[in-house]
Amino acid sequence: MRASIMAAALAAVTLLLGGCAGTGGPGGSSYGSAEQIVPGAIGQQMSAQDRQQVRDALERGANNQPVSWKSAQSRAEYRVTPIRSFAGDGGARCRDFDTQTTIDGRYQKIRATACRRSDGSWQPVLD
Repeated sequence: MRASIMAAALAAVTLLLGGCAGTGGPGGSSYGSAEQIVPGAIGQQMSAQDRQQVRDALERGANNQPVSWKSAQSRAEYRVTPIRSFAGDGGARCRDFDTQTTIDGRYQKIRATACRRSDGSWQPVLD
């Protein structure tokens, strides 16, 4: 019973938020916060300047060409590699990308997807 309630709630949220479903995105069920383009712990540790670097990589980076930088606010080093571009719902430009980082000597990697909104911002797509 509880699982069916959770499934119904998830379906309602999915319908309200939209996404890149049916466009080849991984799950593509809902959008995340535009502030935190990279999900998880990596995104939480990024400064506003680091998030802008991610946006720039998504906007101008070629597929399979990494964009690297060292954070001005921390000792973190980042590498964002756009993997592929595809058309999302309504023709939105979407991109799969890898983010690799070394923070305090610890290596982390995550693959994510983001779609460009009509206002020019990049919105992460959550599974």
